[in-house]
Formats: sequence, C-alpha cells, structure tokens
Amino acid sequence: MPPSTLHCWLNVCFDLMRRIGGVMVWSAIIACLPVQARAGVTLLLSEPVGIYQEAAQALQRELTQDDGLRGIRLQHVDERPNLTGASDDLIVTLGVRALKYALDGQASAPLFALLVPSQTFETLISTHPQASRRRPISALFLDQPYARQMQLIRLALPETRRVGVLLGAAMVSQADDLKRAGREVGLDVRVYRINGGERLFAGLTGLAREVDVLLLLPDPQVVNGESLRAVFLQTYQLRLPIVAYASSLVQAGATIGLYATPAQLGSESGKWIRGMYSEKRFGEAESRFPQRYTVEVNRNVARTLELPLPSVELLGKRLEAERKR
Repeated sequence: MPPSTLHCWLNVCFDLMRRIGGVMVWSAIIACLPVQARAGVTLLLSEPVGIYQEAAQALQRELTQDDGLRGIRLQHVDERPNLTGASDDLIVTLGVRALKYALDGQASAPLFALLVPSQTFETLISTHPQASRRRPISALFLDQPYARQMQLIRLALPETRRVGVLLGAAMVSQADDLKRAGREVGLDVRVYRINGGERLFAGLTGLAREVDVLLLLPDPQVVNGESLRAVFLQTYQLRLPIVAYASSLVQAGATIGLYATPAQLGSESGKWIRGMYSEKRFGEAESRFPQRYTVEVNRNVARTLELPLPSVELLGKRLEAERKR
C-alpha cells in the first residue's frame, strides 16, 4: 500500500474511533487490512480418471488447507487448455502427457511435474531447453531411488548376492548408478542390455543363471503390453523372483513391490507446494524422489518360490529405519 494511501486510511480509522469508539471499530479496521493475494494453481491431468484423478484429489485436499492456495482449477490435456493466463502462479502437471503438453506451450508460470519417472523427466527437460530457460520446472518423481530399492532387496531377501536388471536404450545410461547403489549395500548388480523382444527373452534366460532376483524398472523396452506377460511367465518358470515398481505389477506376478501410491504422491506434493508458497519459492527449480512409499508382497508367488518373506509392516519399518540413518 503506498504511504499516501496508508496515511489517508489511518486518518479515516481514527476519525471513526473518535466518533463511535468500541470494539466493533477494530473489527472493521481488521476487515479493511490488505489481504495476501491467493495463488492461482492449475492442475493439468493427462487423463481425468484413474491414478491421475486419485493423485489430483489428494493434492487438492492438501492445497485447500492453505487459504492462500484456494484458487485451484482442474483441467486435462484433451480439453486443449490455454495455459498462458497471467493468473497462474503455478502449473502442476500429472503424468507424462500433461508434462509434454505444458512444455510444448508458451506459458511462463513455474511448472511442477507429478506422476513422471525420473529418467523420463530428465529426458523431456533436455529435449525442451527453451521451456526450462523460460521458467523453473520442479518434480516429485514417480519412481523410487535405486538405493531404497537395493535396501529393500537386502532386507526382504537376505540371501541375495546378485541382482539382475534388464535395460533398453532409454535407460542403459543408468547402469553405473544402479551398480553403485548395489555396492553400497553389498549387492552385485548385473545389467543386461536389450534391443528387442528376442534379445529380452535371451537376456532373461542368461540372467536367471547368474542372479538371485530381477529388479524391474520402468523401461519401455522391458515393460510394455507385448512383453510383460511373457516376462512374468518366463521368470516364474525360471523361479526367479521379481522386485517391481508398481502395485499392478505385483498383482500381475512380481514377488515384491516398492512404490508410492497416487494418493501418497498427491499428498506429499501438496505439502511441498504449500511450503513453496509460504516461503515464496515458486521461482526455484527443485526435484526429488518421494519420501513416502508402500511395500507390497505377492504371497502366492512367494509361497510358490518358497520365499519366507517378512510381513510388509516389518519390511516398511526396517526400510524406514534405513532411510533415517
């Protein structure tokens, strides 16, 4: 408020006090005080259903706890929304399609990406350099850090010494990071590079002779509609347990899953965004892996493979203790 306006406003208030006095005047004065502007937040969903809707609902519940963050609008990519409105302080994208749509646009508001794997996020940012120069882009990744995945394998399967990973062209650059994460907890990570379907099944057969468990990562050449069912069938026949990154994969045949649910991701990102708003950090780019997660076990597969796995509650407590060390 400019000094001249403030001076005039105070004179009016004091004049009211002299004429009528009382507590009611103070209520009127407080009501006249300038109110902090509410932030305009757009939630852009890849699809208006499923995990995107679940994460968005949890995110909205968290954001609306802050009076300054109630200016929230919900849209999805198929609506072809215009994201260049000046009222947006932040655009939150949920899913890969939504992030691509926002990166291809001309909006200048900061971006916050949700429900996108870390490697996919890094690839998209590197292929959209102008977008990242135009505004800060933050992310809460969909996947779990390699160190946490290796810790879970060590805790759940203490007899394991060698971990196999199949990687296609999109994720082969992660090989060194995976091996490093394994070494930190005493595991030997062996990476097998694949280039197609035939190579995939040959890789599985070869790995089964060399490793104790297969770590499944969100690599599109490994996990896709054409190959996934065959991967589970072959590993089942080879009696090779799988540690996966999604509940749907555990239900399909993986032995153990480690993941953050859409509701956990939505709630965690909401708390993070509220902190950004209160500390005025919308203009800074920050990215991290989720701090919240869920452990799931397919007991039917574990029994068939004769694996005496601890309860998910015990695994979760042990994993959390490792995280806090």
